[in-house]
Amino acid sequence: MKWSQHFVILYSVLGAASYGFAAVLQHKAASSEAPELTMKLGLIWSLLKKPIWLLANVLDALGFVFQFLALRKGALAVVEPILVMSLVFALAGASIIRRVKPPLSDTISAVVVTIGVGVFLDAARPSQVIHRVHPFGWATLTILTALLTIVGVLISRGGSPKRAAICLAAASGFDLGYMASMAALTGKIFNHGVIHTLSTGAPYALALSGFLSILLVQSAFQAGPLRFSLPLISVMQPVIGIIIGEILLGQRVNFHGIAPLLEVLSLVVMTGGVIFLARGTVGETMGGG
Repeated sequence: MKWSQHFVILYSVLGAASYGFAAVLQHKAASSEAPELTMKLGLIWSLLKKPIWLLANVLDALGFVFQFLALRKGALAVVEPILVMSLVFALAGASIIRRVKPPLSDTISAVVVTIGVGVFLDAARPSQVIHRVHPFGWATLTILTALLTIVGVLISRGGSPKRAAICLAAASGFDLGYMASMAALTGKIFNHGVIHTLSTGAPYALALSGFLSILLVQSAFQAGPLRFSLPLISVMQPVIGIIIGEILLGQRVNFHGIAPLLEVLSLVVMTGGVIFLARGTVGETMGGG
């Protein structure tokens, strides 16, 4: 493994840690907000008055910096699965808030998630190159992401807290996967200089999707218990990122031999571990009850 790939993994793990601790604090702040603020700028305005939410967003920003640095040299199919481990770090953060050791079941779930990530990366071995994509491809991806996000938001209206949390989490997953692809593209363009980067649409699409992701994720956290939202967000982001990397960016995942089977099984294992974590200490601490 090249030294650059060691740094990709290190940055990804640091990003996962930052996102995990941020999620604990964000849900703690957002879950107490009034339901009528869901998907409204008033939610962000109200949260801005809470120091704990501001601290969470400092950690979120730090997580994005690490994610961006990782995506400059690493493939989406490497970076995004590692970010699933943010829930493992959320477990640590939740345990700190409760001042108790996590139960054995949660520790086992965290180990399962970590093993799932490791097996997937070993089997997938994705290429890191980003092929040149025609503007029509990016436009199609942008429109499709916008439509899926809007559908998720519309379905979340007028239903139970569970449905609202799940639908908003799904919308968040689509947007976060898109944002990751924009970060990867912006990182590649950034190698040609700041001025050149700012003359393209990638950084602006990245900024817009980043702001939208804040509103969507906070709305999902505020809508209902964390066990309904965080697992879906944690799993959808890497899956969407991997699909975009494979179809649009040409970052090929290994499909030889038993690799596809191992990749699918590892994703299933990761998903199971994430669900159990969100229903355990993490969920209880952040409203999962």
